[in-house]
Order: sequence, then structure tokens, then C-alpha cells
Amino acid sequence: MLKDKTMMGGIALLFVGVAIALGLWVLLLQTSDDAIQPISSEPITSDIVSSGVDATVDFVTFEIAQAESEARYSLGELLRGQPKTVVGSTNQVAGQLIVNLNELASTEVGLIRINTWTLLTDNNLRNNAIRSRILFTDEFEFITFNPTEISGLPDRAAVGEPVTFEMTGELTIKDVTQVETFVVTAVAPTPSRLEGSATATILRDTYQLVVPNVSSVANVDEEVVLEIDFVALPLP
Repeated sequence: MLKDKTMMGGIALLFVGVAIALGLWVLLLQTSDDAIQPISSEPITSDIVSSGVDATVDFVTFEIAQAESEARYSLGELLRGQPKTVVGSTNQVAGQLIVNLNELASTEVGLIRINTWTLLTDNNLRNNAIRSRILFTDEFEFITFNPTEISGLPDRAAVGEPVTFEMTGELTIKDVTQVETFVVTAVAPTPSRLEGSATATILRDTYQLVVPNVSSVANVDEEVVLEIDFVALPLP
């Protein structure tokens, strides 16, 4: 009888252990898409409007269209001895800008925000590690870029004419803020649509992005490439 009770107890503990393991596995695989609300832009504070220029005539306020935009990072590593490029991406990127194609030097770009919770790679276990042990997304929900200087813009651009310029500003990841410069290429295929991309390379160590020790991962690159492919549409 005692042997039977011991066996039944062991079986019960086994089922409890399996249930706990399955619960943890679900948590690890769970993405945050259902829990996170769509990101919104902070209204741009414009020097153009405050200076008295009639912005309703020549200047247009555009907003990043998330459905057609993507922010991502990429870096290399050795995974089980094989080279791999890790890419994390999200469409949860928001921001506004004010543009006049006939006066490009007056272009203004507001705060750009990216929701770190929604950055996804091709591996859910990696996603969980990035959220909980690298970006600490519970505490630092957003990566932000606050542009402070735009250089290299021509005086004007025709519809359909691409332009390339540099945008310098304060990049904040977790609680670290550093000045970084993005190279931007943009075009207005129509007067009511902007398309473009922005790229910068940062160093992990600068932002204290420490990769946890994992036996299958080695030689993680120090350089991280940040990219945004964007479409921006006029505010209604």
C-alpha cells in the first residue's frame, strides 16, 4: 500500500512538473503583440510655426505610417559555430516631421520613438532574452532619437527627386543617451507621400548592451546597425 501511495505521489508530482514546464514554455514563446498598444507620435514642436511663417500654405506636417514602415537592428554572431546575422525588427516606430520641398533647409524632424517590446527576431527564446536581460523592456519601453541638427539638404527638391543628408541627435537606449548621426535618403514620390531610409552604426558597449553568456553563442559583434525604412503621410 505504501509503495502504491509513493508511486501515485510521484506521478502527481510529475504532472505538476510538466504543467509548470509547459506554463514557462508558453511564457517564453509568448510575444507581446496582444499586450502592447500601437505607438503614437509626440506632436512636433515647430520653430516654423512659432516664427510666424504660414505653415498651412507651404509646410506640411507628415507622420510616420507604421503599416508601411519598419525599424530594425542587425549584428553578427557565431551560433553553434556558424556565422549568423541577427535581425530584430518592428513596425512600432513613430514620429513627425515638417517639410516644404521648396525650402528643404527648413525641414524639422520631431522625436522618433521605437517600442522595444515589439522588436522580434527569428527566435522566440532570443526575443525573451533580449527583452528581459539586454534591453530590460519592463523598465525601458522605448528607444528614442531626438534630432538636433540636419545637414546636407539641398535648397529644394522636385517630386520624385531623392535627396541624401545627415541627421544628428540624441539616441537613448535604456538610460544611456549619446549623440549619433544617421545617414538618410528620402524622396517624395508625390507631394503627399514621403519615403526613405535612415542608417547608423552604434557600439553595444556604449549603451551597456551586454549579451548574456550562452554556450551556443560566441563572438557577438560590438557594432550594431540601426535602420529605419519609413513612409510618412500628411496629418489629416
